[in-house]
Amino acid sequence: MFQPLTERNYHIFYQLCAGAPLKERKDLGLDTDITKFHYLRQGGLHSTPILGVDDSEEFRTTQHALSTIGISVEQQWAVFRLLAALLHLGNVKISQTRSDAAIDDNDTALLLATRFLGIDKAEFKKWTIKKQIITRSEKIITTLNGAQATVVRDSVAKFVYVCLFEWLVAIVNESLAGENGEAEKRAEMFIGVLDIYGFEHFQKVYCQMYCVDSVFDVFPPQNSFEQFSINYANEKLQQEVSHTHIFTCASSDKGCSLTHTSSNSSKRNMSRNRLTGSLSNFRTINHASMS
Repeated sequence: MFQPLTERNYHIFYQLCAGAPLKERKDLGLDTDITKFHYLRQGGLHSTPILGVDDSEEFRTTQHALSTIGISVEQQWAVFRLLAALLHLGNVKISQTRSDAAIDDNDTALLLATRFLGIDKAEFKKWTIKKQIITRSEKIITTLNGAQATVVRDSVAKFVYVCLFEWLVAIVNESLAGENGEAEKRAEMFIGVLDIYGFEHFQKVYCQMYCVDSVFDVFPPQNSFEQFSINYANEKLQQEVSHTHIFTCASSDKGCSLTHTSSNSSKRNMSRNRLTGSLSNFRTINHASMS
């Protein structure tokens, strides 16, 4: 889990650190110095703060917006407690022994994260550094290495954030629909908002690797497979919305002749074929392993 050099994480994290009152900030183990949190300090030097944006004031605006859609102050701080838990979760230090991952029982970030998430510390630690495979006849528990355990930790953070976001979307929809959906039933028109995934250029970072008698120039990829998937979804949406529903419909309605529009269809098709082939191979391997 990382941010490109020119970007930062979700704005609410920075708003919470900057705008939470002193007592609440202390209770949540937060700090106005965002460099103390692994999930917030990975962008470049100029990624935060954003020029002309006051995160403390934005936090108050966010609180007002949440109150407007019917989320009580108590619920808001329950949400902020979960967000604080995710920041502490990112600070949980996973060390590497010879071949196994390890987490210190007294890790402060572990204590805070599990407390705010309301989960058992020992169980969370156990299943962050171990995995269980269930076969037809037995359960096999193996220990993960440091890199694998880090993926587990970050995956938990992503899952909790997604659940929190989906809950918030449901609250917003319910608020807009009105009591018993009356507003939705009476509506004759609606405004649809399409929020297309953010597109990122695939960048490479230049560095040099020194060998005994030579120097190699290497360009390790900066973007993840996750970002590639976002870019692919964005291209598909752009094609559907822009080309099919805007250009084509406009040309038929206005009687204009649509001669040529540029697109990335060839690149999309190549990506789709590669993805389809990879997923097909994965299903075959998975089926063979289960049989």
